[in-house]
This record gives sequence, structure tokens and C-alpha cells, in this order.
Amino acid sequence: MRRALVIAALAVAGCGKFDLGEAALVEGLRLIGVQAEPPEAFPGDQVKLTAWVFDTRGGTIDVSWSACLLPSNGLANDGCTDTSGNGVVGLGSGEELTMTVPAVDAATLGPQDQSYGVYLPIVVHVRANGDTTDGVYRLRVRGAAAPGCTVDPPFSPGCVPNHNPSFSGIDPLGPDVGPLVAHEGQAWALLAKYADGSDEEYKVPSVETPQVP
Repeated sequence: MRRALVIAALAVAGCGKFDLGEAALVEGLRLIGVQAEPPEAFPGDQVKLTAWVFDTRGGTIDVSWSACLLPSNGLANDGCTDTSGNGVVGLGSGEELTMTVPAVDAATLGPQDQSYGVYLPIVVHVRANGDTTDGVYRLRVRGAAAPGCTVDPPFSPGCVPNHNPSFSGIDPLGPDVGPLVAHEGQAWALLAKYADGSDEEYKVPSVETPQVP
């Protein structure tokens, strides 16, 4: 089974020294990220979309969602966000939205990736306090399967559609003695642990059994 461990480094720095402010500072209107549950679905399935948005100035944040059905190169057609509205189908509004995956010709969504996935561009338009920002989330649509797998259930090992992992905790790497104290210029390493059930098995072309890295 595949279990990923993520290691992050945090630096504590003083004035005038390198810090993470530019990347980590949230100022004004920000679309921080998008999550789909489930992250891979069949046409006709229900998918819950969540936009993580924030505005440091406060007030109401308006979020609207659209699916872009324009021909894709595997990423997203520039026409998805050029405000023309061509090929863009409204899905609804709100920071959380449940959508039905439309029936789309897989060839329109661009070439398959190495794990035989194709992606439907979902456009997120965010507006607050006179500012706007757009983002594109690529929803994996199950229209093909690796050799030895089936598109429809029942699924054999290594053929199950993708699912979202979850964290069981984030621990410091280092001596587990007393509370951690931050000192200027010191770097911390943090270990993110995934919960049971977060493992994924997948088939690799020309390999008959699931690949276990």
C-alpha cells in the first residue's frame, strides 16, 4: 500500500531576515484552495465542492461555480476564464456546493494522464469588497481505466477510484522532551501522518499487480 509522509520545514526568523511571510501571509481577498468529495467521480455522480476563501477586510464573500466544457489540452482552456462565458455552464453559488458531474465527451477533456485520468475544469469565481479572483479546480472524471481494470464497479485492487486522504496528526521531528521553544533562526521539521484508510493502490501500465512504492 502507498502511504505518503509529508515533511515541512518552518523557519523562525527576525526582522530583516528570510521568512515565509510572502508565501504564507493572507492579505485581502484570497482563494486558498478547493476540495472535491469525492475527488474522482463518474458522470451523473454527486460531488461536493468546497472553496476555502478568506478576506482580511471582513464582510461577505460571494463564490460562484461553473464547469468549463471547452476543448482542453489537459489543463484548462484559456476561454474558461476570459469572462466571455462561451462553453462555461453555471453550477451554482456558495462556499459549498453539490454538483452533478455532467456527461462530457472524454476527448474534449484532453489527453489522459499516466494513470488514465481526465479532468473537468471547474471555475471558481470569488468576489468581495470590490475585488475579484478566479481559480480553476480540475475534477477527475472516471471515463477510462488502466489495463486490467474496469471503468465501472466492482473494482479489483489497484482499480478503486481516488479518494481524499485525511491527517491523523502532525508531529515534530526531534527529541520528544518537554514543550518546543522557538528560537530566532531555528528551523523545525514537522511530520504529517495520514490516517488509516488513506492509502492508495494503483496499477501501472504493463504491470499486472498494483504498484507499491
